[in-house]
Amino acid sequence: MNNIKLTRAAVTLCALAMSFAVRGAEEELDAVVVTATRDTDGPTMTQPTLRVARERINRTPGGVHVVDTDDIATSRVSTQADIFRYAPGVYAQPRFGAEEARLSIRGSGIQRTFHLRGIKLLQDGVPISLPDGSADFQSIEPLATRYIEVYRGANALRYGANTLGGALDGRRSAGSEAAPRRPW
Repeated sequence: MNNIKLTRAAVTLCALAMSFAVRGAEEELDAVVVTATRDTDGPTMTQPTLRVARERINRTPGGVHVVDTDDIATSRVSTQADIFRYAPGVYAQPRFGAEEARLSIRGSGIQRTFHLRGIKLLQDGVPISLPDGSADFQSIEPLATRYIEVYRGANALRYGANTLGGALDGRRSAGSEAAPRRPW
């Protein structure tokens, strides 16, 4: 029992001696200067403006497109299928009336009668598709969307393995881009 107490005391004294030795060997480091530049891509760090989104997406080689919802608002659009009428490689067909649409990018999921398969749906960069890769096209509300980024084929693989058909990313407006309040 005394040997254990003696060993503990010796270890404690060694630890104290080492801590004093380390304190004497302190070294002063050079000052670190941190600088930053403001990101001019948009009003927020996560939401680029339409202009910046077009510049970014046009740097992507292959099949990409941006659908501007301002163009949709000034044209004859009555269904969700009409939104992608002028997006190359995207086929949208009304299904069971005006509210629901069947979507296909470059032939993917064309045989599906319900849910999207092989096409990833995102809202502001966050996946809204189900884990098995299926999604409902009606999850993106066109009236609440500023623009929709369309990635066709392998360009959508950045969003995961079950996106071989493509991806749609509906981007909403940032609060700083909202129109000024109009008096009633």
